[in-house]
Amino acid sequence: MDETTVKNPAHQLKGVKMKGNRLFITADGEVAKFELIELTDPPRLAIDLHDMSSAIKTAKASGGALKSVRIGVNPDRVRLVLDMKAGMPVYKAERTRRASP
Repeated sequence: MDETTVKNPAHQLKGVKMKGNRLFITADGEVAKFELIELTDPPRLAIDLHDMSSAIKTAKASGGALKSVRIGVNPDRVRLVLDMKAGMPVYKAERTRRASP
């Protein structure tokens, strides 16, 4: 779980895009709380964006080790499931201030 205090909290997921080997997640503000859940068989990474909804229903992001992205909306969070082509790659999640990649 990664949680921080932000000045302009995000309420809505706006986009998911691959650029090179990096996945960019854009929102209407700063993501205050997210959780990474690594799953196996098949390899995938779930990203829970807490206290958010989604303006998008699907994402066509793929490339590198990433096969596809699925989006699920729950009352208290948005879950992105990153399906991998093979094994789980080395990854890290970080907040950036970029408006878009």
